[in-house]
Amino acid sequence: MKHLIRAGGDPIPFVTDPPSWLRTMKVRRFLIEIPKVGPRKAANIMLACGVSESRTMGGLGSTQRQRLAGVLADLRWEPTDPEQADA
Repeated sequence: MKHLIRAGGDPIPFVTDPPSWLRTMKVRRFLIEIPKVGPRKAANIMLACGVSESRTMGGLGSTQRQRLAGVLADLRWEPTDPEQADA
């Protein structure tokens, strides 16, 4: 998943409708996979969205998904792959 997002992919579709292979991933780990989001920022995002540390992507409620998607929409995404950045 990291390579999908680092190549310039948008993480919001993974939040709103996670694929089956992502449903068992912890939300914290998902957030840390996003460029420019480290452990501290992930914890702050989870707190703001009302998501517990033990929650998985598949276990998020609809309100939590909406809040998380809103927070992620506010972050700016830039591809970190040099080939994508030149395009």
